[in-house]
Amino acid sequence: KFLKIHCLQTGLWAVGRCIPILCEPLPIILQGMYNCTRGLEVDSKCTLYCTSYTVTTVCSKDGTWTEKLSLCEGLTGTCPPPPEINDIYYTCENGNLIGENCTASCVYPPNDPVILPDNMTADSVEHWMNPTKVQSIMCTGTLKWYPDPAILHCIPSCEPFQADGWCDTINNRAYCQYDGGDCCASTLSSHKGQVVPFGAECEEDECTC
Repeated sequence: KFLKIHCLQTGLWAVGRCIPILCEPLPIILQGMYNCTRGLEVDSKCTLYCTSYTVTTVCSKDGTWTEKLSLCEGLTGTCPPPPEINDIYYTCENGNLIGENCTASCVYPPNDPVILPDNMTADSVEHWMNPTKVQSIMCTGTLKWYPDPAILHCIPSCEPFQADGWCDTINNRAYCQYDGGDCCASTLSSHKGQVVPFGAECEEDECTC
């Protein structure tokens, strides 16, 4: 595709860049049942392996798949109950059949269930990390839950006071957009460049820009 940029009144060129075209992720229910040569990139070839046949699809230059992949014909089964570990419990209103979702909730609110790397726990999450929040898990065609409950952990939820002019220490992390910039003098939303912690005192690490 062509990229057009314009000369601005300041005598500078407008900022422009090329973004790689990607296809949409394949259905979650198919996790573990296919292989792709180049992920979601253009020309990537994904092959779905069923018991008696295979189906192939390719990511086109317009960002669409050439074939729609669906669950193998006649495939049925039930996932085992999701293990309630890492202080997370699951509500499966429609059972554990393939394609069903179970809602993930933290035992101790206010906390959010998120995906963390294998070697990490909620206590070792760094401020610059922005883990993915998970609302539910799905029983896939391989009779396994996705995401894997073993990598889900609970971390403190964000307070709904971002960019209000006060540095809320619980929000001073990437997961909470660094409180909307209120903990750095250069990105404050008010108070004329002076960071104002919410509360009488806070630890130095909590208030650090």
